[in-house]
Amino acid sequence: MISLNSLQNSNQMLSILILDKMEEFQINTMFTPQQLGVQFCIQFGLNLTNLQLVTDNLIRFIQSATVLPQYSNLAQCYEKYFNIRQKIIPFKSSYQLSEFLVENKIKFEKSHSQNNLHSVQKENQQQFQRNKFINQQPFNQIMDNCQTFREKNRCENLYLKGKIKQIERNKSRQKHLDKLDVLDENCTFRPNTRVIQKQNQQSLQIKQEKYYQYIFDCLDNDKDGVISKNCIDISKLNMNDVNNILGVLLKIENDNLELNYNQFIQLIFL
Repeated sequence: MISLNSLQNSNQMLSILILDKMEEFQINTMFTPQQLGVQFCIQFGLNLTNLQLVTDNLIRFIQSATVLPQYSNLAQCYEKYFNIRQKIIPFKSSYQLSEFLVENKIKFEKSHSQNNLHSVQKENQQQFQRNKFINQQPFNQIMDNCQTFREKNRCENLYLKGKIKQIERNKSRQKHLDKLDVLDENCTFRPNTRVIQKQNQQSLQIKQEKYYQYIFDCLDNDKDGVISKNCIDISKLNMNDVNNILGVLLKIENDNLELNYNQFIQLIFL
C-alpha cells in the first residue's frame, strides 16, 4: 500500500481518459500498481488474465507523467516500480482500451527516430481534438453513457454467477442420485455411502473455512478485522485466489461495503 503522506504530497490527481468508453480512470496513490490494475480491469470489464499487461502499461503511463510539474511528486509513490532501463515514453492523457492489452503496443515506444516523433505529435494533436469534442458533449449525456455501461456489465456478471450456481446445483443433485442405495446384479444392496459422503462434506467445509480465513487475513492488511473499498490489500494473493473472490471484490467496489469475516463468508456463499 502507498502511504498517506505520499498521497498528500501529490500536486494533482492523475487520470486516464479511455476514448472508446468515454470514461476516466483515476490513479489513486493509496494503491500499488497491481491494485490499480485490478481496479482498471473491474471498471472496464476486462478479464483478470490481462492484469499483468494492464499493470505494466499503467506503470509506463505514471512514469511518463512524472516529467510534468503537476505530477512530479508521483515519483515518490511509484519510483520503485519504474523500469529505469526503459526510455520514458512521451506523456498523453488519453488512450484506446486496446492499448493496455498488448505488450509494448504504445506506438511511441517502437522507434526513437525524428519521423516517429512527428507522428506521435500529430497523433497527440488528433487525440486533443477528440477530447475537446467529448468535453463539449452535455455532461448528463456522458454520465448516462457511463452509467448504462456499468449497469450492463453488472447485470451480465450477476447473470453469469446465477448460471454457474445453477450448474453446480444440478451437478450436486446428480451426484446424490448416483450414490443412493441400488441393487446390484446379485440382488444385494450396495454399501450405504451417505455416511461417507457426509464425512467428506464436513472435511471439505473445514478446508474451505481455513482457505477463506487465509484469504480474509491477506486482504485485511491493517489487521483490524474489517475490509473495505479503501482498506484492502490483494498483493499477497495469486491470480487463482483473486479469481475465486472476484465477485466479492466487485461487490465491495460497486457498493462501497465494509465487511468483517462473517459478512465476507456470507457473500462468498451467497
